[in-house]
Amino acid sequence: MPAYEVTVYHSKELFACTVNNVYIKLVGEKGESEDTRLSKDSCFIGKESYCTINCHDSIGNLLLIEIQKKSFFLEDKWFPEKNRSQSSQWKNLQLPNVHLDY
Repeated sequence: MPAYEVTVYHSKELFACTVNNVYIKLVGEKGESEDTRLSKDSCFIGKESYCTINCHDSIGNLLLIEIQKKSFFLEDKWFPEKNRSQSSQWKNLQLPNVHLDY
């Protein structure tokens, strides 16, 4: 069972933290992971959040890291500064963040 380590770096901007749930999904050439929740207590200004994403099968080369903030209380302005991912297939891969505001 492949495991992927993801680190999300939170912005240092004022009011950039969140009280909402943040989920990560990895999308690769051979498939995608399930949504995995980042640790709830570490989404603070300038901090890092970590999670391990376990997949049943390899997802192949990483195409994108989907980061979703699901509001349950208040809408806030949280946005990650950057992210990193690593596994046995790749080391310290960093993909750009794209902010889609609907």
